[in-house]
Amino acid sequence: MLSLILPEEKYWLSFLEGVEEARKFPTLYDTNGIRIGLKFENFADFKLNSDNERIGVGLKKGYVKQTRLWLIEDEKFVGAFDLRHGLTENLKKEGGNVAYYIIPSARGRALAQEGLKLCCQYAQEFLGLNEILVTCNALNIASYKTMKKVMYEYGGVEMSSVMFKDKEEKRVWIKTKPREEKIRPLAVAIIAKGNKVLAIKGYDEIKVQTFYRLIGGGIEFGEKGEETIKREFMEELGFEPLNICYMKTVENIFEFNGKKGHEIVLVYSAELPEELRKEEKFCMQEEIMKNKYAEFVEVEGNLIYPTDIF
Repeated sequence: MLSLILPEEKYWLSFLEGVEEARKFPTLYDTNGIRIGLKFENFADFKLNSDNERIGVGLKKGYVKQTRLWLIEDEKFVGAFDLRHGLTENLKKEGGNVAYYIIPSARGRALAQEGLKLCCQYAQEFLGLNEILVTCNALNIASYKTMKKVMYEYGGVEMSSVMFKDKEEKRVWIKTKPREEKIRPLAVAIIAKGNKVLAIKGYDEIKVQTFYRLIGGGIEFGEKGEETIKREFMEELGFEPLNICYMKTVENIFEFNGKKGHEIVLVYSAELPEELRKEEKFCMQEEIMKNKYAEFVEVEGNLIYPTDIF
């Protein structure tokens, strides 16, 4: 079970373990809700500092109120989220409303994405914010993907990048309430090898059912379907397919893990690059898909999404 809470003393030792773990990764070590633990020898002082930041006592010039939150998974500290109540001109360029840190041993399981959703809910419920600004360094691809995925689910808009202190900053406004049910435009590619197609295995915990999905993803605003195919393959598998050709459009209405979905899907045919055509499996490149792979699976006898393609 995952929860986002105000710091509690019963998790103090787990938090300190997270601090020590972070110190072993200096290139990943950040100020986002974790380094603060080094300044205090006990929970009481840490909590007093956090409470003062939340109510605005003793703030330095140019600082804003912020709520320090801990991400807890199965009674263990796995990350920290700092939720700023307002924005200065500098925070509008770098920092935004949210800074977060997931301890290295907990990465690769979409905890940043789920934690950011919980942060949105907290901002709505306790601060009355209808949207929050999330930023990251343009080189931090994992964080950029995380905030974009939450934006797609909750609604929002991506702002133009800005240069701040010689660094390019990506900026995304995210609504703090999930979208109502919506129809999602997708583009997927069929790469065939005999009676098999390249797909990724999935599992529905509610239905207790294994399925496969074709490679592709959501079409971004202003992006053509063919461009989506190239981008998604590059992000997920690390290469672009060749000879991409539009085939047809299908409508996919489904239910996954108890949640209904409705998609309009542009279907393309495509081919692997020449040097990869003998391969049967491809490791996924995205952090949240770590240890998973795309493989060629038989069309006959397997549930493959989107349905009604074959």
